[in-house]
Amino acid sequence: MVKQTRAKNLMAIFHLRVSTVSRGADQSAIAAYCYRNGARAFDRYKNKIQDYRRRRRAVAGRFVVGWAGTKLELWQAADDSETNRDGGFRTRATVAREIQVSIPLELNEQQGAALVERFAAFLADRYGVGIDGAIHKSGGAAKRDRQPHCHLLMTTRRVSASGEFGEKTREWDDRKTGPEQVALVRATWAEMANKALADAGSAERIDHRSLRDQGIDRAPISIPRGALAVERGEGRATPEQRAQWRAAQAAAGLAAAPLPAPPLDTLPEPDQLSAVDQLKEERRAARQQAPSLPEPVPVRPAAQTPPARRQRPPRGPRR
Repeated sequence: MVKQTRAKNLMAIFHLRVSTVSRGADQSAIAAYCYRNGARAFDRYKNKIQDYRRRRRAVAGRFVVGWAGTKLELWQAADDSETNRDGGFRTRATVAREIQVSIPLELNEQQGAALVERFAAFLADRYGVGIDGAIHKSGGAAKRDRQPHCHLLMTTRRVSASGEFGEKTREWDDRKTGPEQVALVRATWAEMANKALADAGSAERIDHRSLRDQGIDRAPISIPRGALAVERGEGRATPEQRAQWRAAQAAAGLAAAPLPAPPLDTLPEPDQLSAVDQLKEERRAARQQAPSLPEPVPVRPAAQTPPARRQRPPRGPRR
């Protein structure tokens, strides 16, 4: 039986973001690889060890497309391709491009992994690049981010079948063709995700177009983080956050959905303090009971006599 990983009261959303990893912004390809994969490696450009093994728990899957070796070998080769004639690293080179997508919550882990791998294969075939994929799983109830997503780290140079790095993918950098590429990958991801949702038997669909292009005459809904946390069952909302929630619902022309109130037995009593709060109270009481010291009397520095001026010898008669 396949275990479903959908969250309660949440639905599929469209999210696709394109960004770059540039040395001009003090970024490194090895650091980006280690951070997204929870790995540890030596960064020759930074001349330091990048260690992000503490992030291993967030990584649910890893894959490589368009490259026959390991991920570390891919980014070491990408670093070596951005060098000067004298062998030094180009300090302003763009060494990687990232596409981050949100995986629909209606898909289980296997279906979500298959979807992002198909999308990565499309990118590798179209642009001829090597792609490092890292799937980050959704957090638990105490985590801030519960949306599973995938980081697709792409090389900025085309990679041949033999592993040689060639020309740059300038269609992404051009002011005219760059937005066209972004629009293309957004539409392709929406199409692939909707097909995966249909194959999984879900009626949910995502749309990469803006509300204006969809013909929907309303403003986008901005949900306060505290209200969203309450909807997810993760915390409590203040009266201000509840008012913002109702105002956002009313502006969108939707019915105001009530926010669930936390059960009374989960609220801490006033006299029940945590160990940290108790330590703070003890330190505050100790400071109040400590005797106050008299203020120091300012001492005026003694006047110093200036050194005696050196007398010049009298001049002799002129000749």
